[in-house]
Amino acid sequence: MDISKYMGKVISVHKDADGIASGVLLGEVLKPSRVLFPEVFGDYTGNPDIMADMKPIDSQYKGLVIDHHGNYPEDKQYELITGSKPASLLVYELLKDKIPVNHHWKVVAGIVGDAQPSMTPIEIIEKNDELFYTTDKIYVSYGSMKIYHNPIWFLLSGGINDACRCGKPELAYNVLKSANTPMDVMSDIALIGCSEDVDKEEKAMKEDFIPFTIKNKVTVWHINSGYGIESLLATKLFAETHTTILVINERNKKLSIRGILCDYIRVKLADMAEIGGHLGGDGYFGGSIKPNIKSSEFLDKLKSVL
Repeated sequence: MDISKYMGKVISVHKDADGIASGVLLGEVLKPSRVLFPEVFGDYTGNPDIMADMKPIDSQYKGLVIDHHGNYPEDKQYELITGSKPASLLVYELLKDKIPVNHHWKVVAGIVGDAQPSMTPIEIIEKNDELFYTTDKIYVSYGSMKIYHNPIWFLLSGGINDACRCGKPELAYNVLKSANTPMDVMSDIALIGCSEDVDKEEKAMKEDFIPFTIKNKVTVWHINSGYGIESLLATKLFAETHTTILVINERNKKLSIRGILCDYIRVKLADMAEIGGHLGGDGYFGGSIKPNIKSSEFLDKLKSVL
């Protein structure tokens, strides 16, 4: 396709590592006049010419969509590039011949952020040894000391996601955009501060952890947080229980779901919540309860369909 017609236009991206990386890679080539970070997933207020890592909220949007969330309307009026891989990887494959080679590594932030590291292109692995450098952390507890080693590629999306969780997607975008190496992202003081804030909020939410399980099928965790940590908490709890997890943030009615019943809940409660996942069925679903619906009504309906 002729991507040059979008030079200097407006781009809108999802507020997570995959969306941020998508926007940065698009920006490397298209030099956008503005980059938008909508609060509501798929909202195209501001008339963006490109939406990345987001499905528009309706079929009336006119522009280019680069996305992997699926379930697109048949009467859509937008041009669509999609597939069962992270949006940042879709962007990379579309533009890699135009993106400066020394910035190709930035796609890894999006790929890992979407928990699909094995999709990292071979040419990036071959040319970016720094991704495999390790960072070490020492933890001391009850007189014993443990050292944890993690490669940079594994941690690259963390600070970017945490800035988004703190409501600072523009910070995340600017840090990744200006970074010359992966270590520039890892060592950014502002991103480190966001990660520390998210860690504190996560601990606070865990201290108030009072879950309940519906019919031994879905574990529900209500939180009340000004941080966008629904996905983080759902992912961590699912890793421990392997039960379908539903985290609902009462502050903004956003929710995150993990587990075998993700798509079941999306279909059965479509009249009460906007819920979506990724093509390829990786079990990562999120969304929000509709404005006119109370969370208690949503849960009553969930109980009735389980």
